[in-house]
Amino acid sequence: GENMRTEWVKICPKCGSSNVQLKFTRGMKSTQDYSACADCRFSAFIFPEIRKPLLAAFRKHLQNK
Repeated sequence: GENMRTEWVKICPKCGSSNVQLKFTRGMKSTQDYSACADCRFSAFIFPEIRKPLLAAFRKHLQNK
């Protein structure tokens, strides 16, 4: 059912990696998290989140683009 707890992970919209790390910029004040992909170095304030079981399908979709 829908009430099962599913783990959500941040993913890089560029390469599909879930190796997204929180970054802090000195002197920057923001209510949003600034994150960067450790694999392809893409960085942004907003990274999409996906349910962990769908991660492989999303990566496959990116490769087919």
